Amino acid sequence: LRLPVEQHFADYLRLHSDPRPYTHKPAAMPTPEECGEQFVGVLERWRDHGVDYAVICERGAGEVVGWAGLRVVTDKGSPHLNLYFRLTAETLGRGYGREVARAVTAWAVEWRPDLPVEGVVAPVNVASLRTCAAAGLVEVGRRVHPAFPDDEPDVVLRLPEVSVVPPESIRPDELVDLWSRVNHAGGAVGFLPEAPASRVRAAFGRHLDDIHAGTALLVDLR
Repeated sequence: LRLPVEQHFADYLRLHSDPRPYTHKPAAMPTPEECGEQFVGVLERWRDHGVDYAVICERGAGEVVGWAGLRVVTDKGSPHLNLYFRLTAETLGRGYGREVARAVTAWAVEWRPDLPVEGVVAPVNVASLRTCAAAGLVEVGRRVHPAFPDDEPDVVLRLPEVSVVPPESIRPDELVDLWSRVNHAGGAVGFLPEAPASRVRAAFGRHLDDIHAGTALLVDLR
């Protein structure tokens, strides 16, 4: 992933003027003039926000094969980081989308924990939905695209928010209950379904000792 510069506009125009990556929503393909406006915006947002969409280059030859990244977007007063990835038609199916999506979402968790990561995908775009899922995003709702009000509402996905739970805020009974419910549902967390709560409680007690000793953390995922 490389920081875009003015010389990358030709690559930006080449990708975003190719109808093949727009199979699921042809009307979304920008005109060359719109590409020029968008590219200026990309450079400006890098300058103003320190993050936006980046150039994807193949290692070795350095050929530009796509654009991907995170953009600060404010929706109804609530800012978030919009996940974006678009690859050339020739490189689709090589796993680049998953690699890039995972890389930028991992970056966001570490460096921009103040903003949630969100992706918006047309429901017919199964490949992009799978890419978002592989990067850890989960569906949270549907949203009508303002530019395409007659289309089926887009799928809205978000990266779960992770935060460290202070030891004094831990509620053992609730967590033992959660762990037991996961076991009964077939979750692979150390126990078979129907494991007695006493065994789960003993295992959690060992974790709790490590947390208080400072050798482990408990985080919640929402």
